Amino acid sequence: PKVTKKMLKEAEQELYNLLLKKKQLDRNLISTESAIYDFETSYFENSGQDGNIVHGFEGYLNTGRHERRQFHFTDADRIFSQSSATFKKAQEARIAAAMQDSDSDSSVAS
Repeated sequence: PKVTKKMLKEAEQELYNLLLKKKQLDRNLISTESAIYDFETSYFENSGQDGNIVHGFEGYLNTGRHERRQFHFTDADRIFSQSSATFKKAQEARIAAAMQDSDSDSSVAS
């Protein structure tokens, strides 16, 4: 079959529409992953005293003692956020962009 200008134009329009849809889906994915990260942070902050799914629930077993220990969590504890390969890449891209912005800000100030 011979490729006509009309067919080429239609293919270009379809590609453009698909790229727009991909950008929207990427934004939705970033938003969802950020929400998961925020929920995970909240979970760790609110469950630190008694325990959590990552470090166990020993706090519930210490019924007689009411010592308040500070729970510290790291990025390694984030089993949900760290399970997403795209979230890791997005974080790396944000860090690189922030470093680029700070480099350009310091060069502008000079």
